[in-house]
Amino acid sequence: MPSPNVVRTVISLYYPETRAILDALWAEKPHELYERGYEGRQENYHVPFLEAWKDWSRVNVRAFPHAYPTAGASEPIKDIILSAPISTRLHVFQGEYEGYSRIAEGRRMPVIRHESQAALIDAHLRPDDLIFISDPSAIDGEYVEGLGAFLYYLGRRHPDVRVVIDMAYVGACARTCPLDPSAYPNVHAVLFSLSKPFGVYGHRIGGAFCRQEIPSLVGNKWFKNYFSLQLGLRLMESTGDAESLPSRYAAHQKAVINQLKATGELPESAEPANVVLLARGSEGPEAFMRASGRYRFCLTPALDRKLNPEGGTR
Repeated sequence: MPSPNVVRTVISLYYPETRAILDALWAEKPHELYERGYEGRQENYHVPFLEAWKDWSRVNVRAFPHAYPTAGASEPIKDIILSAPISTRLHVFQGEYEGYSRIAEGRRMPVIRHESQAALIDAHLRPDDLIFISDPSAIDGEYVEGLGAFLYYLGRRHPDVRVVIDMAYVGACARTCPLDPSAYPNVHAVLFSLSKPFGVYGHRIGGAFCRQEIPSLVGNKWFKNYFSLQLGLRLMESTGDAESLPSRYAAHQKAVINQLKATGELPESAEPANVVLLARGSEGPEAFMRASGRYRFCLTPALDRKLNPEGGTR
């Protein structure tokens, strides 16, 4: 290390299955998605997409009546942070997804990082404070251990503090362990994206389920990307459930990790993360450290070269 086959930032993998679905949709010349807008034909295009994600992910969002199609998960992250009261502080775990803190810092919102769940529960929290948690976690590519119990005790101790669960990695895990966010009144919103599960980062396909209305997202029910919503719907329908595609590629993940360990491009402690794009380990270059004692390596370049040895657009 460093190696062209392993990178620090998590980059989406463009799967052959995604290419096939996208080719088919383009070949249809789907102009009907855009035609006769004066009839209001497009107003509900987002509804089957959002409903499909509920079935595909098996995440219970019944307690979140306000649902919006969004440009990936980044749009609702930005809108929730920017619409928070001026006194709000953002709390995250050490090593979390950097996007939360960068948006917060852009509006001069204080960001407080915590080493553990216990440290966050015991922290001096204020009613306007906001907590962002990625599950599966951006820290190591695993579901957050004990997240349900953490949310329960946090809610008892700090009932007015809002929590946002970012599920952008759901659909990229070979083994699902979905949280039931509806069971925790302190969960303010659930966000998702199809960027990591299918490699469609550039198509900006995502959604948000919220307990209270997010005024800046209301317009998304009318102003949305029809093609991306249809693509997202077909991708989920083609795989059936959130485990299908990553389970299919778990063997490639293991093979790539073994190969990179043999060439010294990964440390010996590296092992497959539940997120199929990642390896995790207890050692490595400092640039790959996410939290105390945890290292995360993105395997996308190596996986892409394995799946597409000839490279280029076919």
